[in-house]
Amino acid sequence: MSVKLMTPYSKIYVDGNYVGTDVVSVALTLGENHTVIVKKEGYSSETIGIKSRVQVG
Repeated sequence: MSVKLMTPYSKIYVDGNYVGTDVVSVALTLGENHTVIVKKEGYSSETIGIKSRVQVG
């Protein structure tokens, strides 16, 4: 998954772990749901849920 933010110096967390600022690429485990949180001082935090779907066939 790639994340690119328009607000400079925003902190990005995936599943509670800090992964970087502004632009990151993160490998996610298939078959699991994930949570992305974006934080910046002076702004409201944004939380995004990512639901995993596995298709067979």
